[in-house]
Amino acid sequence: MLNRKIRNLSIIILIQALLISGLLLNEYRSIPETLSASKIGLDSSIIKKAREISIKQGNSLKLTLIKSEEQWLVNGKPADSGKVNDFLDSILSMSVESDLGPLKNREREFSLDKFSRYVVEIKSDKKSQSLIFGKPGPTLHSRYLVLEGSNNVYLVSGAFTDEITKNPDDWREKRLIRINNLKRIEVETTSTNWSIDFGSRSAEINYQGKTLKVEGEDFERLKIDIEGAKADGFIDDPTQKEERLFKNPEIKLTIFYTKERKEIVFAKKDSDYYLAKDSKIDYLFLVPDFNLDIFLTNPIKNYSKE
Repeated sequence: MLNRKIRNLSIIILIQALLISGLLLNEYRSIPETLSASKIGLDSSIIKKAREISIKQGNSLKLTLIKSEEQWLVNGKPADSGKVNDFLDSILSMSVESDLGPLKNREREFSLDKFSRYVVEIKSDKKSQSLIFGKPGPTLHSRYLVLEGSNNVYLVSGAFTDEITKNPDDWREKRLIRINNLKRIEVETTSTNWSIDFGSRSAEINYQGKTLKVEGEDFERLKIDIEGAKADGFIDDPTQKEERLFKNPEIKLTIFYTKERKEIVFAKKDSDYYLAKDSKIDYLFLVPDFNLDIFLTNPIKNYSKE
């Protein structure tokens, strides 16, 4: 009798275990598949090997980015390559929030009609893919997306959703000095001459007969300050009056890289801005005066620990 009770109890437990397993399996199967960029058809190989990017708004070409060796150009002018690479990385890592089904007859609902949409075409050496973006979505940094050749609408998010609306000037390189491969800067102002020599982990400032070795956090701060000497605008067609300002420049930088040497001269435009002329570039930079404090103040005091 006892053995029969144990056998019956075992059977009941086994049946309950099978029922629970079946319920869990059904519940697992009912969980919707997580969407990703690759699962909706984004070709990551094109993004990783991109050589050209064009952005159209409606039927009008907004800008073209082309990679020349390791430098990106926007409409033929030097672009901020870091910004372009971040843009591509954000597309690769986009979040696909939801699948909204077929686009047919819903173009205006999502601003994916030919007059409103943004078309981002990305080309590698051998292939290309177009991403068609509509209006912003309901969540932060989101937009509606249809991939070329598909008829499905997705809500996606990432930093790229804001960047596609930027103007060509927003993509241009605003830094006057690159830290990569920088070896030396010679500074001439109306009051003094001085220099900075760069190593991989430190720099040496020579100013009015005094020498200061800059290391650690101070070296990192120095690099940030140098790259902070950047423009916030451009003058592509300077007037004769603007060109004449360079007859009496207030600052001259001679910059030495591993394989390149260039000069930048600065002339005072008004109480707030300098104009900068780079010997390698055929347009002028508009530079806020406070961005040039590093060259107009005593660097020994600025970077000494005393």
